[in-house]
Amino acid sequence: MQKKYIEIAELIREDILRGVYPLGSNIPAIRTLALRYKVNPQTINKSTAYLASLGYLEARVGSGSMVCKPAATTERPHLPMLIDSFRARLLTDLNDVANYHGKDIYLSYLMLAAQQGKATSFMVYERDETATPPDFIDTIGRAEGVLVQGTLPQKRIELLAQHNIPTVMINRHCPAAGPGRFGSVLIPNDHIVDLVNLLLSLGHTAVLFAFSNRFTPSKVFDDRLALARQAWLAGGQPEEKLQSFVYSENSALDAKRLAAAVASGFTSVIAYNDVSALGLYGLAALAELRLPADLSIVGFDDIAMAQLSSPSLTTIRVDRRDLMQQAFSLMDTLATSPDGARLEKAIHTELVIRQSAFRSS
Repeated sequence: MQKKYIEIAELIREDILRGVYPLGSNIPAIRTLALRYKVNPQTINKSTAYLASLGYLEARVGSGSMVCKPAATTERPHLPMLIDSFRARLLTDLNDVANYHGKDIYLSYLMLAAQQGKATSFMVYERDETATPPDFIDTIGRAEGVLVQGTLPQKRIELLAQHNIPTVMINRHCPAAGPGRFGSVLIPNDHIVDLVNLLLSLGHTAVLFAFSNRFTPSKVFDDRLALARQAWLAGGQPEEKLQSFVYSENSALDAKRLAAAVASGFTSVIAYNDVSALGLYGLAALAELRLPADLSIVGFDDIAMAQLSSPSLTTIRVDRRDLMQQAFSLMDTLATSPDGARLEKAIHTELVIRQSAFRSS
């Protein structure tokens, strides 16, 4: 089902294209539009912000929203980024630690696009959508390429292929061979093996693979868990001594589950990402567990809080600016590639060993 603010934005856009609101004029005030469309002012605010991201409006403090389509935006190459609604919701609070990895990616995208004179916008999609909104086709029809953060629904992939729009996936593999031009910039999981071997070298004989339920399980999660399990078994350890642990932050029940796991011999945790790792710090405090004396924790991403946490977090460093630079480079290559192109590259990652991995008395 199409979002209400998108539906209203399309109605306003149609009025702009029909000349109801001429170039240089102001659209009606927020409250007037809210009454007209029988929604709250916040919904109209989202509609006008969405239209501004597409280049149809320009917000002016104290003067409302002025119609400016098409000159300001269409003269520049348009390079939108598609993000799913879960990531979009997270970004409403930039101070939330769960946003740190994504925020670095999005800021790098905006900075690199500005340096190259490209127009930017964020297009939000639903992971489980059954129909693609019509505004998506309108936008990609004038885009020089598309960046994708998240798992894109198959119907949107098919449309991108049909229109032969260069598309770069962030940490997702290219679609199978077929029409369209697709590239992928991947974050390699190789150092997961190093994390397992580090824990084994420190004498840990049972490990949890932890995942905060603030995130949705994905193929990335499955791949990291499978690689950790493979390294664990290669180290001669019993399969039952590596178990997944999905938890809710600040949950008394999950704190008891964690305490019970430690009591049964699980003394270490490999977290799916740093947010999942740092969420466990709070859960461990509820369970009255000492870090790292009772429980060693390691993560993935090296967000800013990893170094500032106590104990500082052992993790795998991901250079998110390099991630986006590689994505832009791939986009340039795809622009001159033939239909059916499939290009993939991986960025460099680094194991960063800090206090959280080492048990102490």
